[in-house]
Amino acid sequence: MAGHPAVRAFLGPRLAGKGDRLLTEASPVAQVTSDDPPHLIIYGDRDPVARYVLSLQYLQALQRAAVPGRLLTIPGGDHGGKWSTRG
Repeated sequence: MAGHPAVRAFLGPRLAGKGDRLLTEASPVAQVTSDDPPHLIIYGDRDPVARYVLSLQYLQALQRAAVPGRLLTIPGGDHGGKWSTRG
């Protein structure tokens, strides 16, 4: 995941020597607090950038913080945008 162009564009040179720790800190899962607004998570179950399991972890973090959240899964969906595997 750290080598994907979208991740490199987001975190840039900060990844050097900090890879996994920086990825964890940058994750939305690590940023959830009880004063967050309700969330709608839309996620493709074939996302090559951020594995689908991360969407489930995000939803669980929201639930632990008592933040309303809903996960909408796109079957066969990938990451989308200009980094989409669909071209």
